[in-house]
Amino acid sequence: MQEVKFGTDGIRDIVNKGLTAKVAYDTGCALALYLKQTVSKPLVVVGHDTRQSAYMLLTALSSGLMSYGVNVVYIGNLTTPAVSFITAKYGADAGVMITASHNTHEYNGIKLFNRFGEKIGMQATNMLERYAKGLDKYNLCNSEEVGIIVSDLRAVNSYLKFLRRKIKLFNKRVAFDCANGATNVIVPKIFKDKNVTILGDSTVSCMVNKESGVMDIKKLQTKVVKDNLDVGFAFDGDGDRIYAVDNKGKVLDGDDILAIIALHLKNKNKLKDNTVVGTVMTNYGIEATLKSKGIKLIRQHVGDRFVQAEMKKGGYNLGGEQSGHIIISEKLNTGDGVLTAITLLNIMTETNKSLSELASELRRFPSELLSVEVNSENKDYILSSLDLQDFINDLEQELGYKGRILVRASGTESKIRILVEGEDRKLIRSIAETIKYKILSM
Repeated sequence: MQEVKFGTDGIRDIVNKGLTAKVAYDTGCALALYLKQTVSKPLVVVGHDTRQSAYMLLTALSSGLMSYGVNVVYIGNLTTPAVSFITAKYGADAGVMITASHNTHEYNGIKLFNRFGEKIGMQATNMLERYAKGLDKYNLCNSEEVGIIVSDLRAVNSYLKFLRRKIKLFNKRVAFDCANGATNVIVPKIFKDKNVTILGDSTVSCMVNKESGVMDIKKLQTKVVKDNLDVGFAFDGDGDRIYAVDNKGKVLDGDDILAIIALHLKNKNKLKDNTVVGTVMTNYGIEATLKSKGIKLIRQHVGDRFVQAEMKKGGYNLGGEQSGHIIISEKLNTGDGVLTAITLLNIMTETNKSLSELASELRRFPSELLSVEVNSENKDYILSSLDLQDFINDLEQELGYKGRILVRASGTESKIRILVEGEDRKLIRSIAETIKYKILSM
């Protein structure tokens, strides 16, 4: 029997296997009970990306919410950051995004936001899981208290207006790869009068993230180089992640983008406490680059909600992940690929530098990232093994001080991630493979 279980970034699984309408309904019920602790008649905003299964899941989730007296506003097919923005703008008590982010179409998921448009934290997710497991203890609301659902497909206009205001003088030739996902709703409207090319513009459900966007950036690289464009940007299915391609066809990931924005803000004395928040995955060379410029990097767990929570705790205004989540908190409380693209375009215009020139200041250590598929129940057991820990410690001694090893459980998949960084590419590849085979033998 499927249960409501949150990972690094909400609930995510294959539709009608790990993620069923029943799971979505129970999540809606649990969210309603959680909200009604403090609000008598809560309001929840719900949106989704281009996946066909979204309609089944949002209907089930909304039914759960309304069964316990919560009103729902359906805002349609749009991006995760748009849902975050509209939730706060609307004055809603929570926001829900139906999406599996960068995963292919057979997956879907549920992301939850608080009334400020922030990803909900661990304490809230733990409470939601407890509510979901004990639903038989709670009575449904009376018939006259059942919630209603209304549609407001124009709510996105406030978000579009917000983005348009961020665009400064625009003189770049740009390509956008929308990953056949939700940014197709946003990008054409934001840049409709600009010199842009749009790839990955299908809205067919089975095409989301397929050979496009951050998951497959080759087409965008080819387009930028072939047409001699200034820059290209790739998003994922729900638009909260971004990679960039510079004018020479080189791919820049979230680490590169975070560092470029950080250095620019530092030069303008606008980087709060000269500090940025990254994760345990942030490249060691990027940390060294920032340190050489007087910028401190704080590492957090993988997951943009952990980055955002650290930013809020310390009052920092910039954070991000290697995977492409970039949070510019003075503008938005979650990662936003389109906003980040606008920010980079503005920096290029303001400095009169190409993206390759901006990236030339960055230093990166070679890295090797491998994933090992394991039984989801065995992830914690394997990682807690003293034998594995001793094995990794011995390899760290071999690597020395000019590198690092990180072995962790994926928060969204039944996999263990292995990251090795260092100056010797052959050595780090060998170490990563050695750890992989060790895990497979356990």
